Order: sequence, then structure tokens, then C-alpha cells
Amino acid sequence: MGGGRGPIGRGQRERLTPREARRHQLRLDRTAPPPRAAGAQYRERKRQQFRPWKMAGFPTYRGLRPELGAAVPAVTSSEEPNVPRASPLMFHRLAPYYDDLVGQKDYPSEVRTLESLARRWVRSGGRSWLDVACGTGRHLSFLRRHYTVRGVDLSPEMLRVAKRRLPGVRLGIGDMRSFRLGETFDVISCLYSAIGHLETERDVRTTFENFARHLTPGGIAIVEPWIDPVDFRSGFVHLLTHSSPSVTVVRMAFSSRRGRRSAIHYHYLIGRSGRRVEHFEEVDRGLLVPRRRLVQLMRSAGLKAWFLTNGLPSGRGLLLGLKPHS
Repeated sequence: MGGGRGPIGRGQRERLTPREARRHQLRLDRTAPPPRAAGAQYRERKRQQFRPWKMAGFPTYRGLRPELGAAVPAVTSSEEPNVPRASPLMFHRLAPYYDDLVGQKDYPSEVRTLESLARRWVRSGGRSWLDVACGTGRHLSFLRRHYTVRGVDLSPEMLRVAKRRLPGVRLGIGDMRSFRLGETFDVISCLYSAIGHLETERDVRTTFENFARHLTPGGIAIVEPWIDPVDFRSGFVHLLTHSSPSVTVVRMAFSSRRGRRSAIHYHYLIGRSGRRVEHFEEVDRGLLVPRRRLVQLMRSAGLKAWFLTNGLPSGRGLLLGLKPHS
């Protein structure tokens, strides 16, 4: 047997002489692993941290990263997340690829929901339908089967695609706040959270007043809002992809927030057969307005307004505004 002391407990340690206690502590110091530097611990945490936007080449935005060690949830293109909203660049330069990227949307199902709401609430007796921010006209292509339709959008590039899809349908360029068509409609829709691109609540109220101006008494406005401030998730990563023999398109988005403004950081990769891959990026900012406030703004525009929690598959609900008979 060796003459040295083995491991000792607290009671034994209290009976050691001061000299024996120092020797015991020196023995523990020699056998203990060396302490890791704070810098090494920090680097280890960063290696373990899941940061998919960094892996994909996303820039790091100051003040917008999640806490160290926090995983960023990612979703696939088959899901319907809270952030997949097309950005201004998508409405213009990349408009030819818009339908490819949002191809997972179930337009027939959405139109059935919209038509069901119209049948239930419209009291004007007509069948005219105006789609504001109509984009490439996918909703109108189904609505035209049962309604006389018309579309307005701010993007000439998106309307160019819509005109090829909808020959004979009246389509025009217009700002949702200020367009003037010289006629009224039984239904006005504004979908895919286009209302969220407005800058201020005053803009929102002006838009609702313009909708009311173009509604026939007894007609209804159906608006799909942007995400409620309570539900908005910063640090959310979303991916959309499309691939065909001639082109592959990828859009990755990362969400952040500052006050009442959301920011979706978009990165696009466009690869066409026989040509190099192009990369585009931008930040699309949106106005976050509580649902109750949206109802108030619509009522102040002269419409009888209410909010439906169960709306379209996006999960953002629908805002309805009925124009009363005078």
C-alpha cells in the first residue's frame, strides 16, 4: 500500500493540519484539467450555435442575431410560415419568377373561401370584383369564372405577366391609396398581405377610404393583413425553391424587427441553363399594425368592419369591411 492519502471527504479535510491541507490542495491542482480560457469557451459556443443564414452566406446584421446557443427554426417550402411575403424586388426585376416561387399556394382553395365570404356578406346584388395589388393575376384567373373582374397593381412587370394570363380582363397600374377607376364594385380584395407595404397608419386609413369610395353600397372589402405585432417572430428563416430544366430559383428570408417595422432580409439565387448564377439581396420592411387597430382604421373610413381569425391558409386572418346603404 502506498503511504499517500487517498480522496478525503469534508470531515477528514477539517481534521488536517494547515501543512497537510496545503499539500492536499496542491495534489488536486496538479490532477485537475487546466481551465479553459474565456475566449475558447466563446468560440465553442459559436461552433455549436445553429445559424443557417450564416451558412447560406447571409450577412450578419448588428443587433438582430439570436442569443448565443439559440436555434433558429427553419421551415420547408411545403409549409405556410409567417414570413413568406414577396419583396419589392420580387415585384419588379424578378417578376418573371414570382409564380414559380409561390407555386405552393393553393389558389383554388383560397378563391373558394373568398367567394364563400362574398356570398354570405355582399348585399349589393351584383357580381363585380376588383382585386387590388393583383400581382400576376392568379386569384383573378379563378374569380373570373363567376365574377366580372378587374385588377390594379403598382408594378408594370407583374401586370405584364397578368395580361398574358388574363386576355380581355381590364388591368391597370395604380397605387392602392390613390387609384381612381370611375366605377364601383361589389367586392374589393387586397390579398397576400399587400397592405403591409404601406408606410404609416395614415396610409392605411387613406387606402381604406379609397376602397370605400370604390365599393357599391352593400359591397364588401376583404383584406388579408400583414402579421400581427404579437405574432411576429424575429430570427425566423424561410426557404422557397423552384427548379425546372431551364431555371432554378432560390429565395431565402430572415426576419427581424425594429419597433413597429418588420424587416425581411431576402437573398435570391437565379440559375439559368447555360448562364452563370445571379445573386440578389434586399431588405423588405413592413408595417406592423394590431388587428384591433386595423378594424378601427377601417371603421373610420366609413365601413362596418370586423376581423375573422380563420381566413386563408397563411393564418393571418381576414379583415372585412361592409359599406352600408346610405
